[in-house]
Amino acid sequence: MSFVRRTHFYHKLGNISTRTIKPEFQALFEQLRELILPYRKKLVLKHNSQVRYELWTNHRFEANNLQYRGKVLGRQIKSRIGMQFAAVVIYKDWVSFYLHPLNLNKQLQEEMSENLRLLLPRNSKSTFHFTTLTEELKDDLTRLVSRCWDFYVEQGWVNPLD
Repeated sequence: MSFVRRTHFYHKLGNISTRTIKPEFQALFEQLRELILPYRKKLVLKHNSQVRYELWTNHRFEANNLQYRGKVLGRQIKSRIGMQFAAVVIYKDWVSFYLHPLNLNKQLQEEMSENLRLLLPRNSKSTFHFTTLTEELKDDLTRLVSRCWDFYVEQGWVNPLD
């Protein structure tokens, strides 16, 4: 059995066409993408289009207890390469900013500002839905991305920025 490697939100992107993108969302997409561009030189660019931008690590790790469509495949240990760091995606009603380290470190979630916490959907730990971006939110998000980067450096998954 082979596994197909896809991003977390790959299944939702089939309906998005560049003709339906609101101009203000395109500008918001560019602003959010600028926040993660400094980390581009140490990460792998997985996808770069008008509606999606993804950065992944390139470290090797072992995953066990693999699942396929909700079924546990047993205590298999598979070697994997790469883990998502951050992504920006344009949807019909908002622009999503994905920050995967928040799923992995509970302390990062607790240190998050209250303004950012309000942008999280109900059952999400790491996906922010933006319709506008104020300077205060931008500063909070910049600090959060920097702390997430430091967490990945501590884990040895990426090298520090020069």
